[in-house]
Amino acid sequence: MCIHFTGLGIVYVTRAFLENEVECKKFGIAPGIKGKRVIVQGFGNVGYHAASFFQQKGALVVGVVEYNSAVYNAKGLDVEALKAHQKKMGTLLDFPGGHRELPMCKAWELMEEDCDILVPAAMERSIHKENAHRIKARLICEGANGPTTTAAEEILEQKGVAILPDILTNSGGVTVSYFEWLKNLAHVGFGKLTRRWEEQGKQGFLQALSTAGINTANAHRSVQKGATEKDLVYSGLEDTICKGFDEIVATAREKNVSYRTAAYVNAFNKMHGTYNDSGFTI
Repeated sequence: MCIHFTGLGIVYVTRAFLENEVECKKFGIAPGIKGKRVIVQGFGNVGYHAASFFQQKGALVVGVVEYNSAVYNAKGLDVEALKAHQKKMGTLLDFPGGHRELPMCKAWELMEEDCDILVPAAMERSIHKENAHRIKARLICEGANGPTTTAAEEILEQKGVAILPDILTNSGGVTVSYFEWLKNLAHVGFGKLTRRWEEQGKQGFLQALSTAGINTANAHRSVQKGATEKDLVYSGLEDTICKGFDEIVATAREKNVSYRTAAYVNAFNKMHGTYNDSGFTI
């Protein structure tokens, strides 16, 4: 169930950042996700789903980097078609929708191409002191664990690049795993107790509008139906991960630290609070 939620979480955090005009201004980035040029390094479960969701949200996935190849199109790649090509051929090379391609020995160079958002979603230390000064992205969203070294981060911070840290950005999968655990404990699916009540309330509202003379005949089915379990899981993930981002921003401002340091401060504070209240018996 959780296979695509890490990629979705990456997009939720990125969108939350790009909707925060104050933070965008600090880093010289235009607000809004639509039209943003994205390069994804890694096209497996995390990178592929992140690219797909970025495309759904209106961003342009202009480049994809894999261990054995890379492909680029300044006007945007068709993510689903590219994935189908990769599954069939085992490589990104010779993809009909690519305007430029790089073989294995040069594939990583595409991470240094001009773009708005870079998503390192494959392995640790993919951004390091040897290539950090050539990174042109204004925003880095870490999809892998530890893709940016400490030395690279110092270089990128000096260049004014925003880095959304892995501790938050790639947490979508484990967040939804937690939801699954809660569901298993309760033995009741999400929405089981509320869906019909929600539908009746929506239908009653539409009926009231109709009685008042407002035409509701063309109201879409989604306006009338209650939330499905999938709707609630998506909503829960978005709420959890965006709340986490807001907390990180608040701490970063208060203590004048990076997003990564703010994330660690928040994590330690939450652990301290839990152990202080409950003890080590948990």
